[in-house]
Amino acid sequence: MTPKHRKRRRVNLFRVLLLLMAGILLFVIVFAALLNLSAPVITPGNYDLPQTEEPAPVEYYDPVYKHTYSYENFTMNNGVLSYEDENYRSQLGIDVSAHQTAIDWNAVAADGVEFAFVRAGYRGYETGELHEDDCFRANIEGAQAAGIETGVYFYSQAMNEEEAIEEAQFVLHLISDYDIDGTIVFDMEISTDYDRIIHMNRDEKTNAALAFARTIREAGYVPMIYGSASWLINDYKMENLQDECRFWVANYHSLELPYEYEFDIWQYTNKGSVPGIEGDVDINIWMVKKN
Repeated sequence: MTPKHRKRRRVNLFRVLLLLMAGILLFVIVFAALLNLSAPVITPGNYDLPQTEEPAPVEYYDPVYKHTYSYENFTMNNGVLSYEDENYRSQLGIDVSAHQTAIDWNAVAADGVEFAFVRAGYRGYETGELHEDDCFRANIEGAQAAGIETGVYFYSQAMNEEEAIEEAQFVLHLISDYDIDGTIVFDMEISTDYDRIIHMNRDEKTNAALAFARTIREAGYVPMIYGSASWLINDYKMENLQDECRFWVANYHSLELPYEYEFDIWQYTNKGSVPGIEGDVDINIWMVKKN
């Protein structure tokens, strides 16, 4: 074979290799495009997708009733948060349960606490049984005797609307002998891996909260929903609740809430200290409209 023939053969082989590589590249591009078209689009509405431990806030649905508080008007002084602008001022309050054991309510009132929410009871997170809080009667009687405005809350583990209604009726029975300020709070949250509500979806949680709230309202009281900012946004459909309930939001991490909806109460710490109470206590401010 002559050098000229050898050169021509190398050129032909090089062309074949180029064509082969181009074909492989084209195949990869087409395959990737088809794969991208068939992939699911991840949006806030894909609630069947696996959730992380701290899911990102979902879309704010209409109708959105946004709060009008200005964070510039929140002030912290010696660990006590307060608020005032031309429309609102804040009241200082606490929420308590049997975890605080015996409380000197006169000392609490003397420290400037204006309102208190007392746990009326709870549903067992494993057994599902309803229980009265061991300190409910002592707390509500002590707080009222000290001149503190008093409301109640119930720790819910309701798995459906029927159980939520049962919880509301249980609370109404417990408070029948007392004159409370009119607000009854639904507190659903997950505390262990064994909670009976751990596999409930947003619709189920929302419907349970609605059933509780409507039962409370029908009895002449004001229903309120308690939850962390992330719980209220991610675990409830707020667009279904905003016309039915008031809201109590918990956030301890900053003086600017990652939460846009209307709210009345902000639980800003669970490590508060109040005379008359041994150990930590939750501290809140209630945003009250000026006359």
